[in-house]
Amino acid sequence: HVRSRRQRQMCIRDRYTPDFVGKGFIIETKGRANESFPLRWKLFKKLITERRLGPLTLYKPQNHKECDETVRLILAKQKE
Repeated sequence: HVRSRRQRQMCIRDRYTPDFVGKGFIIETKGRANESFPLRWKLFKKLITERRLGPLTLYKPQNHKECDETVRLILAKQKE
């Protein structure tokens, strides 16, 4: 069975590690995303959904103000 180059590339294992993982949340801080990040992020979200790893809240703050808001949201959720 002969595979195309694209098929071989799709079979290569890729690793993705979020910046912060806590009880019930994952934070990926991203200032400037490189060209592969959108695909990695999409595949990561798909993996979480398919494996039913939730309930999880995903956060992707991109600047200091969004990071502050993310922390506020997580702390408020923990108080519930």
